[in-house]
Amino acid sequence: MVNDDTKKISQALKVATLYYRDGYNQQDIATELNISRATVSRLLQFGRDQGLVTVKINNPLAPLQQLESELLAKYPTLKKIIIVPGKKDPLEEVGVAGAHYLEEIVQDNDIIGLGWGRTVYQVALHIAPKDVSGVKVVQMKGSMANTETRNYAFETVNTFASAFSTPPQYLPVPVIFDHAQTKELVANDTHIKYILKLGREADIAMFTVGTVRDSALLFRVGYFKEHEQQVLQKAAVGDVFSRFIDSQGRVVNRDINRRTIGIDLPELKKKKRASCGSWRSRPIKKPLVLLSSKLIWLIILTMSCRLQLSKRSWQILNQRLILLSKMVKLLVFSSLTGVRHKQSQ
Repeated sequence: MVNDDTKKISQALKVATLYYRDGYNQQDIATELNISRATVSRLLQFGRDQGLVTVKINNPLAPLQQLESELLAKYPTLKKIIIVPGKKDPLEEVGVAGAHYLEEIVQDNDIIGLGWGRTVYQVALHIAPKDVSGVKVVQMKGSMANTETRNYAFETVNTFASAFSTPPQYLPVPVIFDHAQTKELVANDTHIKYILKLGREADIAMFTVGTVRDSALLFRVGYFKEHEQQVLQKAAVGDVFSRFIDSQGRVVNRDINRRTIGIDLPELKKKKRASCGSWRSRPIKKPLVLLSSKLIWLIILTMSCRLQLSKRSWQILNQRLILLSKMVKLLVFSSLTGVRHKQSQ
């Protein structure tokens, strides 16, 4: 009996070695060992049952899926979470994720409102043309810069419009004026009023969450005097559609806000879906602020960013998610991009 068991184990190990290590199929093993294919199958199963063989799957997406599951379990009102690895080219990965999400949700006669910046442009570059009709694409904030610094405003709206076979609707004015009176005069122009109205009516809004570091795009395109930049850097943690907000999501510096042309944050809150996130580790404050201010519906955060967060930052993010989960049904982690969709009527 013992000899029979030893013989069976020996035979199972030989079959398993040929099958798992050497890549033989079951018929090849049957021919090689002069046994039936059914015997090969039984010996493979015996090897697994006896622990002679263990199968290990090295899933590189496991940490992402685990985090998705944890967050879905913790915040049951959320419908969906997407996390991208962010290993090779985080910005491009975010663009791909944002593009795929947009392709899923866009419908006939939707109005897509856009901010500008590198991340939104990456989304534009990865959009696949979709068979929808009547879609409009509109800039939701002023697009003219005061310097030669590239803000990707026109490239973005043109690429989006091309993907949906529609003419782009430009807002060809500075996003921030020198004087509030000038901004009001421009905003009352018939064409500008029409573009701003389209922005307010947008079903989907895609935007970049800005930073207040010296490298911030808004600080490099020539809108602010030095003392104004210092004021914003002291009081704000970031911007949404060039509306600078503090750690509680409140607009800072009313004067600059009155000089800003584009969608107001209360209007943005009326959208049904929004996304936000970061493809770097440093700007973690920005997603946190948007969570607390209920400006977003969808977050995109790279896994590499998640892994670089301090324990305290992750605890804070969880606290903000609790607040957010009361208002939203979708959370997508991946990058510095926001997507928002209008509330159902």
